[in-house]
Amino acid sequence: MNSNHSPHRGFSLTELLVGLATSMFLLAGVLGMFSSTLASQGANLKQTRLNQELRNIMDLMSRDIRRAGFWDLAAFAAQPQGAITLSGTSGSISVTSSAAPFSGIGAGLVGRTLMSSYGAGRITAYSNASQITVNVTRPFSQTWINEGSWMISNLFTETANNLAISSDETCIQYTYDRNGDSTVDANEKFAFRLHNGIVQMYAGSGTAPDCSSGAGSWSDLSSDTLNITALTFSSDDTTCINLRTAGNCTSPAPSSGDVLLYQREVDITLTGTLANNTSVSRTMSESVRLRNDVMMVQ
Repeated sequence: MNSNHSPHRGFSLTELLVGLATSMFLLAGVLGMFSSTLASQGANLKQTRLNQELRNIMDLMSRDIRRAGFWDLAAFAAQPQGAITLSGTSGSISVTSSAAPFSGIGAGLVGRTLMSSYGAGRITAYSNASQITVNVTRPFSQTWINEGSWMISNLFTETANNLAISSDETCIQYTYDRNGDSTVDANEKFAFRLHNGIVQMYAGSGTAPDCSSGAGSWSDLSSDTLNITALTFSSDDTTCINLRTAGNCTSPAPSSGDVLLYQREVDITLTGTLANNTSVSRTMSESVRLRNDVMMVQ
């Protein structure tokens, strides 16, 4: 008896083995790609975490260092009003002006320097808003100075550690008028340093910071998840201008009594790794232009 119905057939063993091998090959490829993606994402996350933590430290340092030399009365010191008349050109002289230019700073003028391209002197007494006494340190060439041709030195750029970098360049010290009283207080001395793989900040505790000691108010900025391998500070890019010659301070060398302007810049380099994975490393650098220039008499 003939039948038009064909019998059902399944896969042969060979076909099953080929299909299984192909599937396993494809699955292995997918798993390999997935594993590679996870590893790449993990490395990216670690690098991102390291970048973020180093950036936070760098931003804090650069913002605070930029304040170095800030003096609350800087506006009165840098832009004194009125012409001044001198009672003499050397020795102890009186300086007067009808414009009452000394009212902004008052008794805080004592100890500061009156400077101009005509001469300079240390202020020894404040009489009133129109008169001060000056002990001349560079003889004046005339006894009358126009408005805008003289200024008062910045108290916070004359202190010993107004901006000082250690010999190994791993610690920087500076001062600024944090509370706005125009006096260098004991708690207005600041510093950053690298200490045992940790970035630390000195926030002022009544004494000057000691870069080589753990004494004082040193606080950790970097967490134990980081290992800071390098932190350096440099002021090599600071520019000095001799206001007498309008040239630089090296050629020719300044003469005694010249007024010098320092436009200060601090270069910071920070390198760190993750504490649990030293293969993840990052170095970042930043140049900080200080907002407060230094004016001083040679």
